[in-house]
Amino acid sequence: MPSPNLRDENLEIRASAGAVVVSTMPDVPTLFLAASASNWSGGVVSATGVGRTARDARRRHDAERRERRAAVVMPAPAGLSGMAAGDDGPDAVLRRALCEMIERWTCLGWWHGASDVRALAPGAQAARAFFDARAAWPRRRERKTGLVQLGAGGLPPVLVAWSCDGAGRSICFGAACRPNASDAALGALRELYQMEFGLALERHRATRGVTLSPASQAVLSRAHGLTLDGVQARLLPQGKATEAPAEDPAHALRRAGLRWSIESAPADPGVLRVSSPDLMPPSGHVRWPFYISAGP
Repeated sequence: MPSPNLRDENLEIRASAGAVVVSTMPDVPTLFLAASASNWSGGVVSATGVGRTARDARRRHDAERRERRAAVVMPAPAGLSGMAAGDDGPDAVLRRALCEMIERWTCLGWWHGASDVRALAPGAQAARAFFDARAAWPRRRERKTGLVQLGAGGLPPVLVAWSCDGAGRSICFGAACRPNASDAALGALRELYQMEFGLALERHRATRGVTLSPASQAVLSRAHGLTLDGVQARLLPQGKATEAPAEDPAHALRRAGLRWSIESAPADPGVLRVSSPDLMPPSGHVRWPFYISAGP
C-alpha cells in the first residue's frame, strides 16, 4: 500500500488506520497542514491542524484529534461548551477551552444579530498582525479577504476573518478568540485557510464521484447558497473596535456574572471541556454556516 500523502495537484488526502499526513498546504505553500481520518468508537474521527512548521501543524492536529475523540464518548453538556487539549498544563488548556466557548457564544450571537460588529483601524495591533500574516502566508490564488471584530457583553473579543472569490461566491469564515486580539487575528486567519482547504477538498471529492457523507453534503449545500451579498449586512461594522488589554477569559466570565463548569475527558485527562448553563443557544439551535463541523 502506498504511504499516505497530500498531493498539491489534486488536493487528495490518502490516510488510513489513523495515519497522519503532513505537507505544505496546496494553496498556501508557506503553511503546513496535518490531517488524518480514523475509526474511533464506532465512527470516523477526522482532524486537521495548520501551522507555520510541520511540527506546529502536527501539534495542532493532535490536539484536535484528542478533542474530537473525547467528544464522541462524553455526554452532551447543558448550554454551550468549549473543549481544548494539550500537554502544556491545565491552566493553559483551560484558557483555550474557555476562549472556544466564548467564541461560539459570540459568533452565534453575531449570526442572530446579538453581537456587535466592529471595524479594526488599519493601525490597530490586530489589523497589523493580520496584514503581516497574510503577507507571510500568501495564497496561490488570491481571494477577497477581510477581518472584523465581534464583541458580546464585555467578554474577550472574537476576530472573524472572511474571504470569497472574485464573484462573491465560495465564501469562507475563520473565527478565533484569544486573550490578546492580535493572537486572535492570527488564529482567525489560520481557521480561514483551513476552511478554504476543507471546502476545496470536498468539492474535489464530489467532482471525482466520491460518495460524500451526509455531513459533507450539508457543508457543500450551505457553502453553495452562501454569497458575499447574502452576508454583507452581517459584516457591516456598527462602530470601531477599541484596543483593550489582554484579559484572562476566566476573569472576564466571572466579571460578567456567568457560571461555568469544567470536566475532564474520561480516558484523557489532558482534554478539558467547559460549559455554561448561562450561555444557551437560541431555540432550535441554528448552526451558523462558517463552522464546517459542529465540533464538541
